[in-house]
Amino acid sequence: MKYTIKKLFLILLAGCTQAQAQTDWKKQFPDEEAVYTRLSCHVNIKREGDKLVATSDYAEDLVFLSDNSVKLMSKGYIYHSGFSELRKWDAYTQQPEEKKKFKVANASTASNRDDYIFFDDSKYTSFDYTGGMVGGTRHLDYQLFHKDICLLFPYYFERYFPVAEAELNITFPSDVKLKYLAKGLDSANIRFSESTKKDKTTYTFRISGLKGSRSYPDAPDNSWYATHLIFYVAEVKENGSWKNMLNGPADLYRYNYNFIRNLNRAPNTELKNITDSLTAGVSAPAEKAKKIYRWVQNHIKYVAFEDGLEGFIPREASLVCSRRFGDCKDMASILTTMLTHAGIPAYFTWIGTRDIPYDYTDVPLPISDNHMICTIRLGDEYIFLDATDNACIFGNPSSGIQGKQAMVSISENEYKIIRVPVLAKEKNSLRDSTFLELTDRGITGQLRVHLTGYYASNLYQMLGYKNEEEREKYFKSVFQRGSNKIRFSNWKVITEPDQDEIWIRADLELNDYAKKLGDEWFLNLNLFKWYEHEEIDYPKRRIPIDFNFLNQRRYFTTLKLPAGTKLSYLPKSNSYKNDVWGYFMDYAAEGNTVSLSQGFDTDQMILYPRQFEAWNKVLEHLFPNYKQTISITKN
Repeated sequence: MKYTIKKLFLILLAGCTQAQAQTDWKKQFPDEEAVYTRLSCHVNIKREGDKLVATSDYAEDLVFLSDNSVKLMSKGYIYHSGFSELRKWDAYTQQPEEKKKFKVANASTASNRDDYIFFDDSKYTSFDYTGGMVGGTRHLDYQLFHKDICLLFPYYFERYFPVAEAELNITFPSDVKLKYLAKGLDSANIRFSESTKKDKTTYTFRISGLKGSRSYPDAPDNSWYATHLIFYVAEVKENGSWKNMLNGPADLYRYNYNFIRNLNRAPNTELKNITDSLTAGVSAPAEKAKKIYRWVQNHIKYVAFEDGLEGFIPREASLVCSRRFGDCKDMASILTTMLTHAGIPAYFTWIGTRDIPYDYTDVPLPISDNHMICTIRLGDEYIFLDATDNACIFGNPSSGIQGKQAMVSISENEYKIIRVPVLAKEKNSLRDSTFLELTDRGITGQLRVHLTGYYASNLYQMLGYKNEEEREKYFKSVFQRGSNKIRFSNWKVITEPDQDEIWIRADLELNDYAKKLGDEWFLNLNLFKWYEHEEIDYPKRRIPIDFNFLNQRRYFTTLKLPAGTKLSYLPKSNSYKNDVWGYFMDYAAEGNTVSLSQGFDTDQMILYPRQFEAWNKVLEHLFPNYKQTISITKN
């Protein structure tokens, strides 16, 4: 009897303790629906035969603080690949007052595909958590085995929900030199310690009290802001002397070059004949390159497919030509082969898309690139050719690689790191003109839009996937103005062979837009209300904003006055600009016409939190202008 009472008391005590813990977490995070009470990862770098390998043991505990979080976090995922094999895993939920564990259900493994797959044959194992309830804990632990020590990936301390405690341990032998970089908004709060036992060293990184990392549709990839640690083997001791592994860009280049060393050695008759036919009678190198580039864009279909080392090694140009499809590396392969045959210096080039914030000079690791293109040299100029973008204009880099460092392979022992230019805003222009005439039946008029640069190439790409009916629906939604009662007709699209410009025209009717009171008409020439409801939640938002490209937009609205009328009120012109951005609104009247010219420029690719206040300040000045109207009376 005493034993039973004592056991019951201990059970009740344990239940009270767990319930108290749940209450404490709710007090600590009153506005959160869940909290990670523990995140940990232990990386063990060791020798296996004559090479270095590593294992990573992950563990996490999530406490549910609301019914919604039980539903939201009922699905679990483990990401792995052929280079980081999933060795073992365990997952379960546990009630706050019980020791019983509820195992997961519906476990399965599938491929994970991204738009820009480079070296990753990634997979994910998914499963359903069962038995979850408020106050309960969701637990997951698993181990990955890393076959290639050069392909260790960063550890992210952040999650969608707040993290109470997170820890990363890296253990490595004395014949290894490890380097690391802390990145992210809270990287300064990471605490570091070091310990040595026998011939092994352990680096420990800890951080506490991380806020949840909320997602925004206009944010860049989380590697731009999430708190994470990059670590890598820089040097290894062999036969008594230290040897570089990934200690700088030159080491990364040697690693990368191994994958193209023996590529395209044998000539291919079909590819030569195609190249010769494309360049027949053409003497200018730039024109030759343009024709070859356009042929690959139009005739080689981009398909992302990877498996193990195929993710690193481009396929033979002859195979790509015969198949008529390939991934980014395959397109780089066929481009370099054809261009070289045409006498144009062409080079394989590794690059990271703008999803990746790292430079090779800062992070000389395979994680700094996820894409491959071809670079050509015309005189002293390097031009970057990305055939995966079939609408990309020759001479312009694809928008996704602007501003990134490119690693250009000149020869086995020579490479260059070149910064891809960011296309000037003046080259990406949108000029939208609306010509209106006020009649007794309402407003009629015409629409004229001129697009250049990425605006033009993006529209070309879209038009290739839509029929006539779909185009008109698309145009109506994109070029909507005035009110939802607007009606368009007679759409016309004028294109250029080089796809660097495009014109769009249409007729329009805008009834019930002008308001008449007695003998006076009132009309708002602000047919658009750009940036309404786009104030940044500052200082709450800490995540940057990403723009696809710099651009310059101009909007012109011209109204022809009815006969026998005159302009009785014209709003004042207005402008405002600070270090981040600005606008202008210029009103003018001449003869029987009145006009409004508006301008907005995007001057940065990334808008950082330190710039948010200035962004909002522009909107404070802009929005009152949208209420301004002109008035027209009889003579």
